[in-house]
Amino acid sequence: MLTMTNRSRPQTRFVWRAASGLAAVAILIASGVTGCTSKSKARAEAQTAYQQGAMQAAMQAEQRRVTVLVRGAVESPVVPWSPGLTLSQAIVQARYKRFTQPTRIVVVRQGIAHPIDMKVFLKRMVDPTLQAGDVVDLQ
Repeated sequence: MLTMTNRSRPQTRFVWRAASGLAAVAILIASGVTGCTSKSKARAEAQTAYQQGAMQAAMQAEQRRVTVLVRGAVESPVVPWSPGLTLSQAIVQARYKRFTQPTRIVVVRQGIAHPIDMKVFLKRMVDPTLQAGDVVDLQ
């Protein structure tokens, strides 16, 4: 703001402020940060961001489809699924951490819980094949 106490000083201040303001505008323009974008440019940027987010969500969904989740005392809960992957293989790949065997195992497939008979499983009489997306609960 200009003050009118001395005529030469206000003009000098005004010239200096104008020069520094133009320098700041020149720096902003040179760096590409002007703050003003057209509606079409803003719409294009928003569309690009939306597409990137949709692609990331699709990749995460695909990852869930090609993995088996092992919950419980394990070091690596996400196990890559491959055809023929069995329950015992998934537990070994997840690196079960306890020294004692689990007391209960439940395989959740498409939201339906399938309890595993521990006596039969531990005798290695049954080792069910897992499907992509299954969740194994070790208790």
